[in-house]
Amino acid sequence: MNANDARLVRLFTAETGSNVPDDTPNASLSTPQTTFDLVLEGEAGNNIGGTGAPYTLTITCFDWSTGNLADPAMSPTVPAQTFDGNGAATLWKKSGTNFLTQQVFRIPAGAGALPAGVKGHLFIYTVALVTQDFNIVSTTQSNLFLVV
Repeated sequence: MNANDARLVRLFTAETGSNVPDDTPNASLSTPQTTFDLVLEGEAGNNIGGTGAPYTLTITCFDWSTGNLADPAMSPTVPAQTFDGNGAATLWKKSGTNFLTQQVFRIPAGAGALPAGVKGHLFIYTVALVTQDFNIVSTTQSNLFLVV
């Protein structure tokens, strides 16, 4: 990885509390779960990962079944972040010559949390990381998944 760059590596849905990608993340053996996790992984080069440089993450969920943006409850609002790899409780952790992040966003999927009728719909997430000066821009998409 370039020492002055950062990129989003992977975005996927998973059962709540899991790190395993799942295409039906709120499914279970008995009744559907009321939440699922959206897991974001990224890496930053040695020069940027601990600088404190600010950036924004924008996460958007799209309902492929309707061709529209999904209910706003499915797209988490993320406060401004920084490449903060020098602190004790940081989003970016030093790993070899780079910095890595894994962030988990809990998404509501239970009755009453989402509009009626989305059960069985096909969804996808898109995320964008953009620094204030636009020198670093990275985007990625999740797996396609169903809400059950």
